[in-house]
Amino acid sequence: MPKMNLISNSGKKVSFTFTDDIVGKTMFDVINKREKNIRASHNSFSMFADTEKIETQLRHKVEKISSYNIDMPKIPKKLDKDILNRIHEGFHVVEELYCAEDDSWDNQTKNIRTLLSDVNFLVHELENALFHKDDDAYSVFYIGENNISDRAVIYPQLRKLFSYNRRPSKATLQVGYATVGKNLLHAVKDNDVDMIKNGNLRPQMSMSTETIWSWSENIDPGKMCKQKRTKWDKDVRDFVVKNKLQDYVGWKDPIHYNSVQPYYAYTDEDLSLTEWHNIIVKDKLKEIELC
Repeated sequence: MPKMNLISNSGKKVSFTFTDDIVGKTMFDVINKREKNIRASHNSFSMFADTEKIETQLRHKVEKISSYNIDMPKIPKKLDKDILNRIHEGFHVVEELYCAEDDSWDNQTKNIRTLLSDVNFLVHELENALFHKDDDAYSVFYIGENNISDRAVIYPQLRKLFSYNRRPSKATLQVGYATVGKNLLHAVKDNDVDMIKNGNLRPQMSMSTETIWSWSENIDPGKMCKQKRTKWDKDVRDFVVKNKLQDYVGWKDPIHYNSVQPYYAYTDEDLSLTEWHNIIVKDKLKEIELC
């Protein structure tokens, strides 16, 4: 199978092998068409996170967006999970309006889009730092420049693989969500009932070069993978029935039900989480190399 090197600014290379399935093949084809530079999105190394610093940056960015007379969600002094859910939804509603615009953006609109993107990343970082503080980590990035035309539609056979599959190694590359908003998996995880009732569920319909680098000590054997699938089936059923959401979402529809980001590449290089933090956060990723 083809390989891809992640290369940092200092020249450090880590080799990944594409998975031998239609997910790996599709992502190789999508990436092969694009430029090879890496554009960073957001990270979650919660064990290294400074929540106070992230919250300060978030409030500052929201204040700047509000100065453009854009109605942004208010951020109260005390934050909990439900409040962050509503803030997150509010940001996505505003962001969708600007994502729907054409390419004739003026400088002010470009500035607003950049700020909205920054806010989205910071909300993700804050949620993970506050509520998902564990030894797992992830980093989201894009390969090449922004180009929505170079996407692969998720057809039914491909969508079947958007489910819990065995983790091939500690460090993996997963298909990015590449969608503004939350899918059903996110809603269940965040216990976000209002977002569904408000009609803001956004299932993923296509694949781009957006990539999730993820790291975990737990390499799933087949038995654990089956347990996760069984738990997901129960969790989503209980969530929909308990909150009387049957009229709002057809949770058995594969578009909603198959909403797990699949693995598309893995590495056999056994780096520690601290080493990865140094490469991704401190040194930063610069580009990829297909080989």
